Amino acid sequence: MRKYINLNKTSQNDLSNQFPDLMKLVCVEETTHYSYLAVSVFDHWLSREDSCKLLENVPKNEQEKRNAALYSFSKKIASETSVVNFKVSGKWTRAHPRFRDFTSNRAKLEYLRPAIEKSHHDFFKVVLPELGVVFFESWDDTNAMYLKDASVKEKIVQWAAECGVYCLDKWA
Repeated sequence: MRKYINLNKTSQNDLSNQFPDLMKLVCVEETTHYSYLAVSVFDHWLSREDSCKLLENVPKNEQEKRNAALYSFSKKIASETSVVNFKVSGKWTRAHPRFRDFTSNRAKLEYLRPAIEKSHHDFFKVVLPELGVVFFESWDDTNAMYLKDASVKEKIVQWAAECGVYCLDKWA
């Protein structure tokens, strides 16, 4: 059964226009179109010492707890706003996002499950058109959000608190 369906050409163009520099975000390059917000199981940026203590040899039950908190946040996002998946099509200078909708709520929730729990280990990458947010799963029990409009931050921080995760501004 298919998990995704490509959006029509008009929707592809609308989302491409709504999310400028999306390919820069995929490549982890700087852009002035967005502000960064991390969603983490940790309430602060980890120091080198913290990283060694908290990220190496994590007991299975602790990792499951962290995964559950991040997944709870992803499910909250999915229940509160529209979520559109994208993949990168093309190569080099012709690379571009291809936006896809989910064929079911089950497919969406499975896609948003932490990669460590999935057999294919692919990180999710989605856009939230109603909020103007790009949301990426990332490493170290911390996910990345890129906000076009900082006014949505308050809502995201509230949802994070409800799910037991924290929002961290960009590190200095």
